[in-house]
Amino acid sequence: MKPSGRIAAPPLVVTCLVLATGAALFLYEAHLAARQTQNATKMETHDDLLLRVERAAPGFGGMYVDKDGRLAVYLKDPAQLPAARAAIETVFGQGAIPAGGAHAVAGQYTMSQLAAWTRRAGRVLELPAVVFVDLDEARNRVAVGVEDDSRTPSVQKMLASLDIPRAAVVIETTEPIKPVARP
Repeated sequence: MKPSGRIAAPPLVVTCLVLATGAALFLYEAHLAARQTQNATKMETHDDLLLRVERAAPGFGGMYVDKDGRLAVYLKDPAQLPAARAAIETVFGQGAIPAGGAHAVAGQYTMSQLAAWTRRAGRVLELPAVVFVDLDEARNRVAVGVEDDSRTPSVQKMLASLDIPRAAVVIETTEPIKPVARP
């Protein structure tokens, strides 16, 4: 018999190659599935979206719709309004700017400052009768809710110890949060 020039792999080698390829494919698919699960569970919050606006429009500190139906945009530099408008529409989609348009409002703090202080201020939730801590983009402040005014001094003391500027925080009296009973 004349040799064909091909070398035949022994059946055991072929079987090992098929198994190794299958295992590699399985591991790759498992890796992709894990990444998709991580991405699905790590949804952006509203605050995350506002931070994205700030990255595109430096000095952005939040926004709200005013009594005239216009979007009031907190900016440290009012000249950044065109960049802020573009960023808001990029992040929140076309139509995010109301028909009345948008105008700049002097902001004291940026979203990133407020977000950092809000994270730190979360420690005040350890105090009795503190109801909530929130990044209040409509007021360009960190908001803290307490059940009664007598709690304000202890909240102020803890905020000062956390190096959060007093002027950046609004402390307000609010009702306690009551769990809703399931039927």
